[in-house]
Amino acid sequence: LIFSQMVRMLDILAEYLKYRQFPFQRLDGS
Repeated sequence: LIFSQMVRMLDILAEYLKYRQFPFQRLDGS
Protein backbone atom coordinates (compact mmCIF):
# COMPACT_ATOMS: atom_id res chain seq x y z
CA LEU A 1 0.00 0.00 0.00
CA ILE A 2 2.83 2.38 0.85
CA PHE A 3 4.49 1.74 -2.51
CA SER A 4 1.19 2.34 -4.30
CA GLN A 5 0.74 5.63 -2.47
CA MET A 6 4.30 6.67 -3.41
CA VAL A 7 3.61 5.90 -7.07
CA ARG A 8 0.41 7.92 -6.90
CA MET A 9 2.27 10.83 -5.29
CA LEU A 10 4.86 10.75 -8.07
CA ASP A 11 2.09 10.67 -10.68
CA ILE A 12 0.35 13.65 -9.08
CA LEU A 13 3.69 15.47 -8.87
CA ALA A 14 4.29 14.83 -12.59
CA GLU A 15 0.85 16.24 -13.40
CA TYR A 16 1.59 19.25 -11.20
CA LEU A 17 4.90 19.87 -12.96
CA LYS A 18 3.14 19.61 -16.33
CA TYR A 19 0.56 22.13 -15.12
CA ARG A 20 3.32 24.46 -13.96
CA GLN A 21 5.15 23.90 -17.26
CA PHE A 22 8.52 23.29 -15.63
CA PRO A 23 11.49 23.34 -18.04
CA PHE A 24 11.85 19.54 -18.09
CA GLN A 25 11.76 19.62 -21.88
CA ARG A 26 15.12 21.40 -21.83
CA LEU A 27 16.55 18.65 -19.62
CA ASP A 28 15.13 16.09 -22.05
CA GLY A 29 17.39 17.49 -24.77
CA SER A 30 14.71 18.88 -27.10
